[in-house]
Amino acid sequence: MWTQRPYTDNVDESPIKDFFDAVEKKTERLNSDNANYAAMESYELFVNSFIYIPHYQINAVIERLKEINSKSQKFDTIYLVTNEQKLYVFDRVNDIFDIKHLYIHLDRMAEEAQKIYRKTSK
Repeated sequence: MWTQRPYTDNVDESPIKDFFDAVEKKTERLNSDNANYAAMESYELFVNSFIYIPHYQINAVIERLKEINSKSQKFDTIYLVTNEQKLYVFDRVNDIFDIKHLYIHLDRMAEEAQKIYRKTSK
């Protein structure tokens, strides 16, 4: 049995907090002396989650991500795939937020995956 907190108007008290926790953990690790990340011009983070973000909470989520991702080493772009087949793109460099609807692309992506599999399995 899987239980989940209810969605509330406070993003830090709803399942969205799980997304924040994942970003915070990775941000701390990125800035850790023991992490041994290679020095790069840009860092990106991909999070896959079963949460969903109500449209009226997007601004609160963006503001919370700015707070979390504010250390010396930052993720330039944070991607979140949700249970609604949406890819949320939080571009911190250009201060842009976008939503990509994945269900439009699933058939094409499946065909490409099959082509790649056929090529590599020979």
